[in-house]
Amino acid sequence: MRVQTIKRLIPQPLRPVAKYFYRKFFKSNAFGFSSFGVSSKIQQLELRLDQFSNGLEFMESRIDRIYANMAQAIERGSSERKDLRTEDSNKFPCIVCDQGLASHRLIVSGVPYVECSHCKFTFVPGTGKDARFGRGRDSLSANAIQADSWPKQERIALFQVLLKLSVQASGRTSPRVLDFGSGTDCLQEKSELYGKIDFYDPFFSDPRLKTYEEIRKQLYDVILCVEVLEHATHPIIMMQQLKSLMSKDGLCVATSLLHDYKFNLVYLNPSASHISIHSKKSIGILASSCGLSHEILTLPGGDDQYYYHLFRHTEESV
Repeated sequence: MRVQTIKRLIPQPLRPVAKYFYRKFFKSNAFGFSSFGVSSKIQQLELRLDQFSNGLEFMESRIDRIYANMAQAIERGSSERKDLRTEDSNKFPCIVCDQGLASHRLIVSGVPYVECSHCKFTFVPGTGKDARFGRGRDSLSANAIQADSWPKQERIALFQVLLKLSVQASGRTSPRVLDFGSGTDCLQEKSELYGKIDFYDPFFSDPRLKTYEEIRKQLYDVILCVEVLEHATHPIIMMQQLKSLMSKDGLCVATSLLHDYKFNLVYLNPSASHISIHSKKSIGILASSCGLSHEILTLPGGDDQYYYHLFRHTEESV
């Protein structure tokens, strides 16, 4: 009866294991059963079965706790994800087109990115008024940004190519040039590439940089905006600033990867404050809303993996 009671205590999936031990230790005479002392041997076996049964119960309780914890974790995860899905996306209106609602796309390093249903602009929610998620490049230290940026020589080489292209495209012999979002670590090298360049960065303070109050008093024929648009907490305000600084026939050359056009997912990098990732449609809408035309052009000497953006005044906005 004792064995039957223990058998009922053993869960069905674990009964083959119990059966194995029963055959190994009982039927094989592993305990040295003989005609003498069989009762004591059975008592020893029942004791061991009791211990085995208790062990199974302990394992069962642990498994139950594990499943319970997993269920709670799944429930918590579902509720957290729910906050970012479409039914709650009215919390995240698109900050570019203002026509779509941004819903959850993916999470990078614990930071959520959402994508507009209309223009496909991808951004960290909270960039701008709500600082719950998006803190923008202005909240990061200069050292953190510089450490995450390209090697210095590569940045200077790219700047040189873009400078040459934009000066030629301006049609002027000595155009006024502004480096918008210049950073602080390559100013000397950039100055040596061209006679006179004004440097301004909306995120850094440095005595070598112009202030916005200084640059807004004049117009520039060429504005270079290299790897800056993806840091914008207010994309429309930044584009309006660029437009206001361009002369009548001026132009702005910018680089920033588009997530739906030869994109590298590494670009989605909140630690580098890449919080505003455009699509072809969103950057076109952004330019148009600010009275600018937009073209995507390929860098000379390279394949179409390397491209830049060209902004000019539209005839209506001049």
